[in-house]
Amino acid sequence: MKSSVLSMTLALVAGAAFAAAVPAEKTISLTIADYAGNGYYRYCPTVFVDGEGVRHAFYCHNRDKNVTVDYIYHATVDAAGNLSNEVVALSPCDTTGTGWDSYHVCDPSVIDGAFFYNGHTYKYLMAYLGVKGKAGDNSSDGAKCINNKVGFAVSDNLDSGWVRMGTDAVVVTTTPANWGVGQPSI
Repeated sequence: MKSSVLSMTLALVAGAAFAAAVPAEKTISLTIADYAGNGYYRYCPTVFVDGEGVRHAFYCHNRDKNVTVDYIYHATVDAAGNLSNEVVALSPCDTTGTGWDSYHVCDPSVIDGAFFYNGHTYKYLMAYLGVKGKAGDNSSDGAKCINNKVGFAVSDNLDSGWVRMGTDAVVVTTTPANWGVGQPSI
């Protein structure tokens, strides 16, 4: 399979119609490579600029070569759109296949602010898509790409320490035999 490169310009506003009005310092060009040719992939990026001007990208990425299980990765983005300091920010919740997000976690959307949960105020909030299943079980919802749901996680660190908010998804589908819900935007 031939590898391809997807390059996109993201305006840090709600809607492409406003992109022309966004100052150049608020837009970036982010290059996400499709590594299907060598067993890896990245897709569905979201980017925000923190209070110190550092650009952060979150995106879906398989951790293991030739294994189609999504993890949410975090990386910083330089002025040219190159990713660095790439780490797994959020993994599927367990290996037993029992959690609502045990097969895939993907389609992240991250914001900063003050988010109170379980007696602690966190700095970051992530909305993300999850789906249930056990890796290698081709009959699971995750393997079939059905019954996707949306949940939230909070953290004080963009790289790690993401705490799932509750044990259930917050947005679910009424037709679990179909694709479901996903690609949240906050």
